[in-house]
Amino acid sequence: MGGSVYLELLHSALEERERAGGAPSARAALAELVRCRRQTLWNQRSPANPDWAVGALADQLAYDIALIRYARCVGIDCDPDRFGWPHGERETIEQILTARGLPLGG
Repeated sequence: MGGSVYLELLHSALEERERAGGAPSARAALAELVRCRRQTLWNQRSPANPDWAVGALADQLAYDIALIRYARCVGIDCDPDRFGWPHGERETIEQILTARGLPLGG
């Protein structure tokens, strides 16, 4: 695991989620991914809220967890350690999903 605080949070939250719920079905993982994506996009567009930064971080963690879990369900190699700079890895996985005919919408 890398040294960033984000990676530490991501690994910890991902491990907790996997312990609590096990591996999801692809359908359940996709539903969670779409829900988290909507929440993340909404929060990015709503910085008027004084708690926006904390909410945005929580939403991004939830989205990355959902993205990793769904990617794994559909056979995409997805290493959480590549989320040290999360935007690049998110974009890569989203592009792979879109290329497979699984657009995530906006």
